[in-house]
Formats: sequence, C-alpha cells, structure tokens
Amino acid sequence: MLLKDCHKASIYTVDKDYLCDAHVSRITDSSALFTFDEPSADYLRSEVLATFYDNKMGLISCYCLLSCYKEYVISPGIWNSSAVCTFGEVVTTLQRRNDLKVRVNIPTILSYADEAGSFSRAEGTVLDISAGGVFITCSREFSVGQIFQFFFKAGKKNLLLTAEVLRIHTSNQAERVSPAYSDTDMTGYGCRFIHMTSYEESAVRSYVYQQDCKNKKI
Repeated sequence: MLLKDCHKASIYTVDKDYLCDAHVSRITDSSALFTFDEPSADYLRSEVLATFYDNKMGLISCYCLLSCYKEYVISPGIWNSSAVCTFGEVVTTLQRRNDLKVRVNIPTILSYADEAGSFSRAEGTVLDISAGGVFITCSREFSVGQIFQFFFKAGKKNLLLTAEVLRIHTSNQAERVSPAYSDTDMTGYGCRFIHMTSYEESAVRSYVYQQDCKNKKI
C-alpha cells in the first residue's frame, strides 16, 4: 500500500466499530508501526480496519493484521504501547479534493470582525462538515469572503476552526442542504477552512469518517 506522508490512523473492528487512534511510523510498502498513547491490549484485535490520514494521498482504509504487541514505560506511571501493522486489502481511497462530508446539526458560536473592525459573536449551526469545509447557518448576515472562527468538538478534541465564506444560500436553499433544518430565519453559508493545522485536519477527518460509519450502520 502506498503511503507518502502519514502520521495518524484510526483503528476500527472489521465491523467498523471505533477502537482508538494510533500514531504511524516506520512505513514500508507492506507494514507500519502503530504507537498508542496507552496500553491497548484490552480492546485491540489481531484483525482490524485501519483508516490512514495521509497529507498527500488523502484518506485510505484497509484491513490490517496487528502483531508484535508491546507495552512500555515512557515516564513514571505513564505507559504506551505499540504493534506492527501489516497491510491487507484496501477498502476505500478518498482523495483530498473529494473529501467525505457528513450531515450534522450542531449549535455553535461564531466569532468574527465586523465592519468597524470590532470583534462580535453570533449564534450558528453546523449542518454539514468535511475536512475541507463546512456548511453553517447563522443569525448574522455575512458577505462572501467573511472570515470567522467557531468551536467544534471532534470526538474528544475541542477545536477552534477558522472558515471563509464562499457561497451564500437563502433559507429555502439551506433547508434543501439539510432537511433537518427548519429555522427559516437564518441564512446558510458554504465555507472553506483556512489556516488549518495538520492536527486539526486529522481530527476533523477522523470525526467525519467515524460519523459516516455510524450513519451507515443505522
């Protein structure tokens, strides 16, 4: 399997139940080393589905075999663990430009600079999200090019994300984007993420993939 710039993977059972995240290193054509931030023997399996977050190749999921499990102390009272991952059948490959997107309905607070340069806040709702961008409704009217920040909880990670408005949708259009949305007083905005760190992108990719797996099992 071809990985070019990968440092993280999410580990699932073969039935797509989320287990944990892993740091990825020592990559070859057939294997890689997984490192975990805690002992993982209680929930790891010998056969797993791993989703790799590659900064150049995108998101790659494949079946893997785990072997050579070890636990070791990194400081007094703190243990890590590791396992060798042997690559198997590739299940899906998602290029970065074709980012997976999931529908959600998550209230948030947007922070932005108004016309006078003063910082203001407004209520908003995230209706869909991918690693590349977000569709969000807001009680405040924005223009194309407006930049704002908002907090987003991706699993256990609290992220402060920055987005730029690319498209403006009327309330009727916003409702078609997300049928669950019924507040016709708000305008919808299609936005792209900017100034995104690799950590933030990886966290959002992991969240989106996990939500997609959950949705497909419902």
